[in-house]
Amino acid sequence: SGYVLMKILGPSQGINLMGILGGLASSTATTISFSSASREYPHMAHHYARAVVLASTVMFPRVLLLILVIHPPLALKVIIPFTLMLITGAVFIFVIQKSKLTETDTIHPEYKITNPLKLSTAIKFGLLFAFVLLVVEYAQTFLGSSGVYLASFLTGLTDVDAITLSVTRLAEGAQLSYDVAGVAVIIAALMN
Repeated sequence: SGYVLMKILGPSQGINLMGILGGLASSTATTISFSSASREYPHMAHHYARAVVLASTVMFPRVLLLILVIHPPLALKVIIPFTLMLITGAVFIFVIQKSKLTETDTIHPEYKITNPLKLSTAIKFGLLFAFVLLVVEYAQTFLGSSGVYLASFLTGLTDVDAITLSVTRLAEGAQLSYDVAGVAVIIAALMN
C-alpha cells in the first residue's frame, strides 16, 4: 500500500518508489492516480510531480524490454532515442530532487494509489490491444505509414504498450517495416 511505503520511507522516498513501481506496470495509470492525489493533497504536489516523471522515465526501459522479448531486431531502431529520453528524464528528476523537497509533509492515512494490475485493467488492455492492432493494420492499408503514425500518436495518448505490441508483432511478421514500426513506437512513447 502507498500509505505503508510513505510511513516506512517517508513521503518523498515512498512516493518515489510508488512512481518507479507504477511506471513498471503502467505510467499512464500511475500519472492519473498521482494527479488525482495532488488535487486532494496540494501540499504534496511537488512529490507527486516527481513521481510522475519517475514513472514516465521508467516507461522507456520497460517498453524497450517488451520489444526485446517480442522481436529484438526492432530494438535497434528505438534504442538511441529511448536512451536519450531516459537520460533526459533522469536529469529532470535530478533537478526536481535538488529543489526544496522536505520530509515534513503530512501523510494522509486515507491516501491510496490505485492498483494498475487489476483484472479489469488487464481486460481493458486486451481489448485495447486488439482494437489497436486492427486500427494499425487498416491505417497502414488505407493511409500507408502516415496512418500508422497517426494511430501511434492517438493511442500513445492513453497507452504505449498496446501500440508497441501491435507494431512489434506486425514488424515481426514482415507486415510493417522496421523503420515505420520504430518511428511508431517512438511517437507513442513521446505522446505517452
